[in-house]
Amino acid sequence: MLRRLLLAAVFTTAIGLTFADEPKKAETPTLAEKLKELRAEMSKAKSVAVKGINAEKDPAARSKLIAEYQKIPTSFAPKFLELAMSDPADKDAFNAT
Repeated sequence: MLRRLLLAAVFTTAIGLTFADEPKKAETPTLAEKLKELRAEMSKAKSVAVKGINAEKDPAARSKLIAEYQKIPTSFAPKFLELAMSDPADKDAFNAT
């Protein structure tokens, strides 16, 4: 009886360790996760532009950097629209537009 109990414990531990080492399957990111990543990408682009604007001393060059900064949301608009159109039924698709 004790031998069977010990044998069962060893097998249970071995099976648990076998499946614990198995890598998890990569899941497809949800629309909300893709939206969050795209927003982070746009935010990073804006912050880099702001740092450049703040570092620039020449007014003409600074004006040019400000104009480029103002174009950032427009440059990301097609990406947000494509994301929204990828799954229009998803509740987060509205947030992407």
